Amino acid sequence: MEQAGGDVRYHWRVLDNPAAGRRGVDLPRLASALEAAGVEHDIELVEGAAAMRRRAVELAGQPIALAGGDGTISLVV
Repeated sequence: MEQAGGDVRYHWRVLDNPAAGRRGVDLPRLASALEAAGVEHDIELVEGAAAMRRRAVELAGQPIALAGGDGTISLVV
């Protein structure tokens, strides 16, 4: 978390499971949209729902966004 001119800014971690059963996330487009909105972020590729759940636990207390299929999201949340 960073404060700039009184504003609180968070650094987001976007966890993407490329193995999820879906069409896929357009990561360059997502990164561009986040940058255009002024959202500080990192995008991490995490293979498999169980690995994504472990990574989300490691990042506890930090803002994260998840990209995956229904199973991935259900397991992590």
